[in-house]
Amino acid sequence: MLNQQYNTNTRLMNFRIPITLGDTFDKVCQLKATSRTRIILDLINNYIKEETPKIKSQVEETNYIRNLFK
Repeated sequence: MLNQQYNTNTRLMNFRIPITLGDTFDKVCQLKATSRTRIILDLINNYIKEETPKIKSQVEETNYIRNLFK
């Protein structure tokens, strides 16, 4: 079912979460009528969008410094 919903290859990822945080997360997801998976995927996508330009900038800075010492 999950594979059909996202129409892509998927991988199971497990992680530990404090019990109270997990319970609160479940309640919020239930109130918002959305799945934990959907929320976590959205958070991961947003994180990637925010961090990618930072990483790109760091790589460019590192390459610039390396070129100075060639």
